[in-house]
Amino acid sequence: MFNLQRTDEDVQSHLRAAEELSEAEGSYKAAIRVITDELQIAYQRFKTLLADYEVLLSMSATFYTSVEKVSYLFLVLYLWGVTAHIWY
Repeated sequence: MFNLQRTDEDVQSHLRAAEELSEAEGSYKAAIRVITDELQIAYQRFKTLLADYEVLLSMSATFYTSVEKVSYLFLVLYLWGVTAHIWY
């Protein structure tokens, strides 16, 4: 898995550089500002999506842990039932 913190820092660094360009004097200032704003929006969507995937991963892990516990319980009950018939 890639290093999420490093990627986040790199993206923030690039966004700061783009913002500095948009604040500089020049004929492309407005165009750079529009692109910078769009990059900020895309970055926020990325962070939101990443948070959603983290929640999904956590929920999946909890679900499969629960399934494993239920499967174990069924096995124990089945074996208990089998051994109960032997004793009677």
